[in-house]
Amino acid sequence: MEIFENKRKDKPNKKAINFDLDTQKLYELTGSKTDGYGQIKKFLLKNGFKHKQWSGYVSIEKITYHDVYKLAKELCETFGWFSEVVNTFDVTKVERKGKDFHNAIKTYGNILNQAVSDKETSPKSKPKLSLKEAARKSAEKILRLEKEGQLFDGWDTSYREKSKDDGGRTK
Repeated sequence: MEIFENKRKDKPNKKAINFDLDTQKLYELTGSKTDGYGQIKKFLLKNGFKHKQWSGYVSIEKITYHDVYKLAKELCETFGWFSEVVNTFDVTKVERKGKDFHNAIKTYGNILNQAVSDKETSPKSKPKLSLKEAARKSAEKILRLEKEGQLFDGWDTSYREKSKDDGGRTK
């Protein structure tokens, strides 16, 4: 039985797969709570997926849901225990490349930590900045880095620029 009969609507896109296994059942069937994850990882990497984290993978090329269905069938055929231990197997269409916020979070955290450091006092000195002033300076630096494309590694942040025809509000 084919689940995806209407292939006209099943357009190729990158797909994300996230799954969870019942590790107790996996142990009962294989003698290990973790080896199954490694075997699935090796299988998915060999079949055109990139490992993102834990049990999350993204297809390298555009594929259809039908392709994922065939891949899931092959997983079941390759690993006899798979269908018995899988709790979830979510497939999501990836519309566009996701943004990695790691650099932005690290930069933002460093700026905030510097603001707190600038606010701190030693016993013999006055605060360098008020908390409000430190926060304002941090916000200015973050906006400048974002506008220069440094905070988000060159993302298009033009949507944040003010427009004359909307009264100066951000878009």
